[in-house]
Amino acid sequence: ANMTDESPRPIVVGVDLSKHSMRAIEWAVSKSAPGSKVHLVHSYSPLVPIATQGVAYVPSETEQQAWKGKQKNDYEAFLVNCEDKLRLKERNVELQYHLVAGDPRDTIPRYANKVNGDTVVVGSHGRGLLGRAFLGSVSSYLAHNCQLPVVIVKKSGEEGKKD
Repeated sequence: ANMTDESPRPIVVGVDLSKHSMRAIEWAVSKSAPGSKVHLVHSYSPLVPIATQGVAYVPSETEQQAWKGKQKNDYEAFLVNCEDKLRLKERNVELQYHLVAGDPRDTIPRYANKVNGDTVVVGSHGRGLLGRAFLGSVSSYLAHNCQLPVVIVKKSGEEGKKD
């Protein structure tokens, strides 16, 4: 290898723990050179104070931590499944996991810039899923506003099909 250590810039995948995310990760791994890293960013909404009809609820630090812990557990379960499916050892691609509180429209590009990412990848949800309000708008937002190239991985064979 050359002496300047031209390591490839990593692909950054925005994940929401769905099978669509799994496809996005699969795509990113398949496009990564052996020895490279793929960064996964899972954004979650922190608990927010609520005030309705004279009742105010402000989440305590303990509740915030418990909520974050639950997100982390769900994320870890997803990742175990993911690593089984993707045979990463054979491919020699390393996944790096990040759990970030905030809106994915902000957290994904910010993270991608931080690691000097090459491409941002997200899964497309197709139609009619509750999650589409979340990721559907995220993928189109990123496509228009992210400085890096954005890849939206669709379901195979579902392109153009009306649900």
